[in-house]
Amino acid sequence: ATGRARPGLRLFSGRPRARYVRQLFGFSWSIIIMQGAGTLKTRTDEIVIAAMLPVAQVTPYALARRAAEAPVLLTYQFSRVMLPLAAQLGARNEHDRLRAVFLTGTRLTLAAYLACACALAVLGGPFLAAWVGEEYRSAAAILVVLAIASGIDMSRWTPDSVLQGVSKHRPLALFAIIGAGLNLILSILLIGPVGLGPIGAAYGTLIATVIEAVVLTIPFAMRRLGIGAAAVLGSVALPALVPAIPATTVALGLTWLIDPGSFISIIGIGIVAAAAYVATYFAFAASAPERTLALSGARALMVRMRRPANA
Repeated sequence: ATGRARPGLRLFSGRPRARYVRQLFGFSWSIIIMQGAGTLKTRTDEIVIAAMLPVAQVTPYALARRAAEAPVLLTYQFSRVMLPLAAQLGARNEHDRLRAVFLTGTRLTLAAYLACACALAVLGGPFLAAWVGEEYRSAAAILVVLAIASGIDMSRWTPDSVLQGVSKHRPLALFAIIGAGLNLILSILLIGPVGLGPIGAAYGTLIATVIEAVVLTIPFAMRRLGIGAAAVLGSVALPALVPAIPATTVALGLTWLIDPGSFISIIGIGIVAAAAYVATYFAFAASAPERTLALSGARALMVRMRRPANA
């Protein structure tokens, strides 16, 4: 099939050349380490809890972690486009546009996550109770800590992709190893000697994530791309975080007015809170191209909704 679609393309046309193998391995070994360290960081907490506490304590932690990952799975689809875009811009030496991708991509990734996560953090207890039973409502505190850790971790997704696109990502492997190691050590210390119980593993994840993302990865990417702290604060942090205030306030107010005891009420409050975030973001934080794109999409949706079904 490949030969018919691309007659000029030849696979395995000769012996592999050593320098190409070295280039491929030099690019990929650090990515393999990063992925392995990321998996280790997210999967060792349950092992540590099971080793140091009664096995029954693993279940509420695992459920809270799965719930906290829901906004991540939704946002991940958006971040996937950053790597090929960064590679294309890097090949053309378009450094100004790379910096724009860093700032805009990080802001939109955080905004997409927070639009979902604000309500989840407020409704964590009712959500867990409706999902798996009232006895797991107490795991809401773990869910909140892990949701904050996930949001901070997502702040490095676009920088990671941009650095991979311009082949400057090798130090990220070291940062990932540091993050995974700190997560394991802190989880053991906070569960055992400090005596925090399962939430100690969540705090360990949060602290390790802050060090890996905020202390190591993002400053490294800023130096590599020539981006100042003021640009990150004004173009990423404030625009993404400020709309979280009204969204969280709306979720708290509706939770006080309406007892969210069912999935319908939980989903309804979540939708209203997400709408409050999106409205605030586009009113005060979005760039002009983002507003234009959103208006174009809204107009297209309205035209489609007005069109007769048989048209």
